[in-house]
Amino acid sequence: MFNNLFKRLKRNRIIAMIFFLVLCGICLAITRFNIIKVINGPEKVNLVKNDIKDYQNEYIQVSVYHPLEMYEEDYVKNTDTNTTRTTHYGYIVMDANETYTDYKLYGIMVPDEYEATIYNLAEESYSFLASSELLPTYEPFVIKGTVMKMDSTALGFYNESLESLELDPVSEAYYINYNQLPGEMDISFVIGFTAFAGIFLVVAIIMLVFALSNSGLKKIEKYVAKNPGKSVEQLDAEFQTAKCFAKSIWVTKDHIFTTSAFSIKIIDLKDVVWAYYYRRTGRHAQSYVRMYNTKKRMLYVNAPQNVSQDILAYLDQVTTHMVLGYDRELEQMFNKNFNEFLNLRYNAPTSETDELFQ
Repeated sequence: MFNNLFKRLKRNRIIAMIFFLVLCGICLAITRFNIIKVINGPEKVNLVKNDIKDYQNEYIQVSVYHPLEMYEEDYVKNTDTNTTRTTHYGYIVMDANETYTDYKLYGIMVPDEYEATIYNLAEESYSFLASSELLPTYEPFVIKGTVMKMDSTALGFYNESLESLELDPVSEAYYINYNQLPGEMDISFVIGFTAFAGIFLVVAIIMLVFALSNSGLKKIEKYVAKNPGKSVEQLDAEFQTAKCFAKSIWVTKDHIFTTSAFSIKIIDLKDVVWAYYYRRTGRHAQSYVRMYNTKKRMLYVNAPQNVSQDILAYLDQVTTHMVLGYDRELEQMFNKNFNEFLNLRYNAPTSETDELFQ
């Protein structure tokens, strides 16, 4: 029963499943599967006991107690207004052991929204360092990000700031890039694309479930339930005589059956009064057989131009109640004098016998 229809529907769904699985893989590949690092979380590191360069390109977490000096300000420039907007700030920070007899310096790069937070933390840090307290009592700034080596420009700024702190310049330096994962990917970017991957995976699973189910028959049974006087058996017998177009469109004198990846579509032709080919080019291109029924409701079948023209030619052979083709006069009549439009073919006598009873 409906063998060709159901085979095509199953094939479409399997192709759709593969398509969405590929999209899922592409999204994860774009993020370099960094979602694993997000799920596992960063490695918590003590940068006094460990050298920061050993963690280059690694995702780590550090508690910052002692910001010392801003060394870099990143900004973007609006060429239209010639104004600039700061996006990130780079700070020299210090990590010290519990007795403050050993310390390490490195950089952190944070978004501009944390400028006040880091500034206030620096004020508390300098107050603590000038006091006799043994341990800080204030909350640190917890930074999670990827360790990166400074380029020559950033290193120049970094060394200038070191000199202002009366510290010796260095030949290389590293910084933690806030909320960045390996590959210079923002966490929100990774989470966003992983969410898309999850959606595509769910759709692929749904396509597989649909491919293995008998939802196609349920769609036909639902159509029959809404159309008294028809039966599944009658539709199947009619379908066996249908002419197939483009392997997914079947046309009889009473119905059009089409398949997509998601469903079966059945169009009842008995009340269709007008059908013609419609095409729109450009960004949102469209190509389909457009139809209108007695309630002026639009129905359509997606198909390329050559297939659409073949469908219309076949409808011309097997039906007598439709106006086929488009011109502006027909459209004006359809919109302004619908009864006259119906008299063109839908209400027209179909034989000499019919004429006798008019």
